[in-house]
Amino acid sequence: MLNRNEMARLSRVGSKGTSSGLHGHHGLHSLPGLFGAVVGVAFAATALSSTAVLAEDGESWEEVAGLQLVLNDEVDGLARVFDSPDYQHQLVVPSGEVPAFVLALKAQTVAQLPAESIAWTESDMPIPSTGDAADLGMFFNDDGILSFDADAGHYVVQPEPPLVGTIAADVLAKHKPDYVHAAGKYKPDAESVAVLKAVKNPTTIKVFFGTWCSYCKHYLPHLMKAVEASGSDKFTIEYVGVSEDQSEPADLLGKHDVSLTPTFVVLQGGKELGRFEEEPIVSVEADLAHMLKGK
Repeated sequence: MLNRNEMARLSRVGSKGTSSGLHGHHGLHSLPGLFGAVVGVAFAATALSSTAVLAEDGESWEEVAGLQLVLNDEVDGLARVFDSPDYQHQLVVPSGEVPAFVLALKAQTVAQLPAESIAWTESDMPIPSTGDAADLGMFFNDDGILSFDADAGHYVVQPEPPLVGTIAADVLAKHKPDYVHAAGKYKPDAESVAVLKAVKNPTTIKVFFGTWCSYCKHYLPHLMKAVEASGSDKFTIEYVGVSEDQSEPADLLGKHDVSLTPTFVVLQGGKELGRFEEEPIVSVEADLAHMLKGK
């Protein structure tokens, strides 16, 4: 079952034309041999110019969950991948102050973009300006796994292996350093944190999430940071990874009646106090504080 943000995303893709890039596990079909190279060169200039127009319009690009960047056989756990507003391009941003890459999905071309050519919004979404992008030629596609070469070596953009089942906090941190990094940057509301700090009773928060889920990628770090900022020893967070088809782990999903990701189930004494699904009403910490005030 697709959650609400994925359904909306597919709807937008359908309304603006189909993109053949990596969106979760969906890939593109490579153009064979010389024909592919000729077509790619023909489309390259058009692809880059359309990206530049999007940047000039001031629209931020949307982060893609469930993908990972591999450089020279090493996973870059802090790399990020974004879709353009029309879903015809992807922006690959490696960790560190290094160049990013713009992939023109229909043309199957890749261009290198200086890090300083990307503006970032307050919500940490990019607005790239591609006027300084340097064409690197074609990227290759092997059944949805995209690869290309640049100065630093060989890059591969591929689906990220999902975490499924009960996940220990240290395992989550190891496999999802991007969550830890995002938590470190987040600044929770101080008033809400004060309420969490005052919680009197042991509280368990069961977090059902998918590594493929964009809402999870955004909101789970907020929860991590809010609980950490409270400094309270009353909180225990239990992480449960959900498969992309949302069928596993069937026992825990059924026990807690979970059908959306993320779902944060708040319990005291084994009894559910409340939950929120997909998006908080105000913020993760504010919704949690409202649920736990005086508890």
